[in-house]
Amino acid sequence: MKMIRLLITGFIFLLVLCGCARISEEFARGKTENNLSQSSELTSNSSSSRTVTSNNKATTETSLENILESTTETEEIPSNKKKVALTFDDGPDPSNTPKLLELLKKEKVPATFFLVGQNVEMYPEVVKAIAKDGQTIGSHTYDHQDLSTLDESGMTNEITKTDQSIKKLTGKNPAYFRPPYGSVNAKAAELINRPIIQWSVDSEDWKSKDAQMIIDKVTSSVYDGSIILLHDIHPETIAAVPEIIRDLKKEDYQFVSLDTLLNNPSSNETYYGENDHRPAGG
Repeated sequence: MKMIRLLITGFIFLLVLCGCARISEEFARGKTENNLSQSSELTSNSSSSRTVTSNNKATTETSLENILESTTETEEIPSNKKKVALTFDDGPDPSNTPKLLELLKKEKVPATFFLVGQNVEMYPEVVKAIAKDGQTIGSHTYDHQDLSTLDESGMTNEITKTDQSIKKLTGKNPAYFRPPYGSVNAKAAELINRPIIQWSVDSEDWKSKDAQMIIDKVTSSVYDGSIILLHDIHPETIAAVPEIIRDLKKEDYQFVSLDTLLNNPSSNETYYGENDHRPAGG
C-alpha cells in the first residue's frame, strides 16, 4: 500500500515537472516572437522614416526648382493692360541712380539703364546695384559722342570700351544699345551689331529740368507699346518718376522690360516701340 502511494506521488511529480517545462517553453517562444515583432516594427519605422526624409528632400528640391523657374518666367500682361517701357540714359549717377532703384523696387517696375562707359568705370558699385536688382543694362557709348561724326576706329572704341567695362562688372555684354542723340549711320549700326533702342516718348527732362513738366510731357504723349526716354542724372527726373508711375497705372498701363515689350529681339534693327522697328542705320 505504501509502495502504491509512492508510485502515485512520483507520477504526480513527473506531471508537474513536464507542465513547468512546457510553460517555460511557451514563455520563451512568446518572448522570442515578441522580440521579432518589435524588431520588425523598428525596421519598418526606420524604413518609413527614411522614406519620409527622402520625400521631404525631393519636395524641397522640387520647390526650389519651381522657385528658380518662376523667377525666369516672362512677364504676364493681362489682356486689359497697355504696355510701356521706362528707359534711363547717361548714368550711372552716384546720388540719383540709387534713389531711382529704390523707387523702382518699391513699385515693382522694371526699367532699362543705358550707361555711359566712363561713368561705369567711375561708379562700379552703382552698376552692380542695377544688375543685382534685375534691371536691364544697355550701352550708351563710352563718353557720349555722336557716332555718326566718328571714323570706324572711333566708333569701335566707343562701343567696345563700354561693352568691356559693363561685362567686367556684370559678367554680361549689354544686349541693347542706344546711340547718343539717337544718331546712328549704317557703319555704326554694323559695328553695334545688336538691337538699337530709340524711343517714342521724349520726356525732355534734360531741357526742362522741372518735375511737373516732365510728368506732363510723359503722360500726355504716352501710348500703348511706347518706350519712354528719361535721364537718371537729373534729380528732377527722379522726383517725377513716382507720379509718372502712379498716373500711368491709373490709366491701365503695365510697366514691362524691353525684353517683354519687344519680344526678346536679337536682330540688328532700330526699335522705337513695340510695333515700330526699322532697318538699322537707315
